Amino acid sequence: MRAVSFVTRNEIAGGNLKGQISVWDVRQDVFTPTISFPYNSDQSIGVTQLVQFPTQRHILVGAGADGSLSTWDLRKTDASQTIYAAHRNHITDLRFHNVRPGNGFSCSFDGDVWHWNNFAELLGASVSMTSKQLSGKMPNVLCLLPRKKFPVNSIDVIGDSLVAAYDNDLLVYINNLQLK
Repeated sequence: MRAVSFVTRNEIAGGNLKGQISVWDVRQDVFTPTISFPYNSDQSIGVTQLVQFPTQRHILVGAGADGSLSTWDLRKTDASQTIYAAHRNHITDLRFHNVRPGNGFSCSFDGDVWHWNNFAELLGASVSMTSKQLSGKMPNVLCLLPRKKFPVNSIDVIGDSLVAAYDNDLLVYINNLQLK
């Protein structure tokens, strides 16, 4: 198991490096998941992060070992998820802004940090549109920190500030983020 996240107070989602995502209800048999589905139905991609979208609690956002971001509507997991090509290497952390959740932030093993500033629009479209209709809807991504020699292990964001922690014990602080 590589990624774990509360879906509700009684439900936990977990993803593994084999590419399987499962949801357990702790009120029931915790050895048997209530829902299981693949990160990517076309190929086996490990799950590195799972985060619930703050304003749409039924939407689960996952990050893959291939650098992709995927979304699922937990009300209908058999439907195809939306997959966005993202970083060139596996995503090490994924966060949403606490006040403006349409702003997502991701970092990767490549040493870069990205700001996804139209995530809420993409999620709204992914719930109501088919994959074919979504093809024109592209993420608006700003590279906050370009590729570095060392991986970015984690990030955090509060207000208009972001901090990134690199593998070489370097902390990078960004102030005055342009949030939408």
